[in-house]
Amino acid sequence: GAHRDLPSFPTRRSSDLLRSGEPSASIAPAPGGCLAPGAVVGGRYRIDRQLGAGGMAKVWLADDLERRMQVAFKEMLVPALRTVAELEESALLFRREYFAMKKLQHPGTVKVFDCGVMETGNRYITMEVVKGRDLSEVAAHPLPAGEVRRILERMAQILGFVHSRLFVHCDIKAENVRLTDAGDVKLMDFGIMHPIGTRATGKGWGTPEYMAPEWREHGIIDGRSDLYSLGVLAFYLLTRATPLRTESRARGTGPVLATHELAGLAGLDPALSAVILRLLARDPRERFASAAELV
Repeated sequence: GAHRDLPSFPTRRSSDLLRSGEPSASIAPAPGGCLAPGAVVGGRYRIDRQLGAGGMAKVWLADDLERRMQVAFKEMLVPALRTVAELEESALLFRREYFAMKKLQHPGTVKVFDCGVMETGNRYITMEVVKGRDLSEVAAHPLPAGEVRRILERMAQILGFVHSRLFVHCDIKAENVRLTDAGDVKLMDFGIMHPIGTRATGKGWGTPEYMAPEWREHGIIDGRSDLYSLGVLAFYLLTRATPLRTESRARGTGPVLATHELAGLAGLDPALSAVILRLLARDPRERFASAAELV
């Protein structure tokens, strides 16, 4: 057939990683991705087509030949010109994502099944296929306040669970929240989550327009940092824009909402706007103390 000559990639599976720890650093990951439709990984996962891609990974639709089901196959990408230390950090984050997600199984999170390392050194994770659309697609036009409120409440429930397990997601944004065909809300992509209490280094891992000010100010990252990002998400769903930020470094006031945005937001739904403005408070102490307060 058309894929007759495509390679097969031997692997090390999650059970091997549990016994032996992190694979040897001598396994140098292949730059970029190494898969293509039709390739078979470990004699088990047959790659079908690409579902999405980001800076750190590609996600493929794949057939699990052992369990006879379709899975999302997340392949770690290795950008060119990375140092050995950066490669090790990327591999550690990818491996940590799998084991953390195993602890974060919840109706609002993605089920993970397996992880491993291909012969090329590229790591992978397999997880459930979530049918539906992400919120950047759903919000092609501003959403009604009632629907935004529903999504906000459901996200607060999911984040409350994540935070109770002592993790911060760190990348809440429209592209990482999926609305299933049944209308359920699913939080995706836990690739850069951190333990609660991490000290920010000023080097942001998330998406800049969604990041809480404490990321840039060497503050402590906790659940309230995710709540700030949730406020940006709610603002986006209502307006199809992320809040415009201005800096006043001389006076040290940090990011603030533009005056016309404050007025426009209040005119949409006063009660919902008050919640969003509290989520977007520059000082974490002025936000909701926990996701539970939103539910």
